[in-house]
Amino acid sequence: MLTEITKFGKVSVFSGINNLRDISMLPKYNGICGITDKEFHEYFSDSIARFAEENCISSKETWEIFKTMYEGYHFADAKEFVYNPFSVLNAFKDGRIGSYWYMSGSPSYLIKLIEKHSYRLNDLEGAVRSEIELSDIANFDDDIVPLLYQSGYLTIKEALPSLGFGSGTMEYVLGFPNNEVNAAFWESLSKRFFRRINGGSAFNLRNTQYHSRQTQGLSF
Repeated sequence: MLTEITKFGKVSVFSGINNLRDISMLPKYNGICGITDKEFHEYFSDSIARFAEENCISSKETWEIFKTMYEGYHFADAKEFVYNPFSVLNAFKDGRIGSYWYMSGSPSYLIKLIEKHSYRLNDLEGAVRSEIELSDIANFDDDIVPLLYQSGYLTIKEALPSLGFGSGTMEYVLGFPNNEVNAAFWESLSKRFFRRINGGSAFNLRNTQYHSRQTQGLSF
């Protein structure tokens, strides 16, 4: 089995690599490279209890933290979401929550593309793309969503029947999988596009403005 970030095309007419079967978006293989919720509860209960004790929180709180931070990946028209095994195992090993997936690689290439083509970032959450579009990154000069999906920054949130007459393909609603990826993505962009203000990043400034708007008109 071969796994990678992006799907490579068939090499030539006579290449043996052309006989590979692409299982990337088949429902029965959705959890093959991740940890399902059932597996997480079945095999990591001792690790959860130990993590909770080390951090002076309850086991219930620990389950919820791990789910919010590291679950949320969805690769097909299936009902189960999966956890990022790399982040989960590192969090248990270190006894703390961290951005392990983000720190394992640099998104500099993606950021340069965003800067070069002036992509509308507000359209990423809730973007709709077909199965064919998500499998093809040949046109990322016009559309960065398939590349963000294949590199793990976006994942499938919902499957929709295709509106294309006779196409026979699915369409998917995309979004950020979890808090680890969401925070890392915006933090990377803030460091690239905004200067630091009063020692804080533009990402922190954005959060401050958001919470300020949320509390306007409320009395305490």
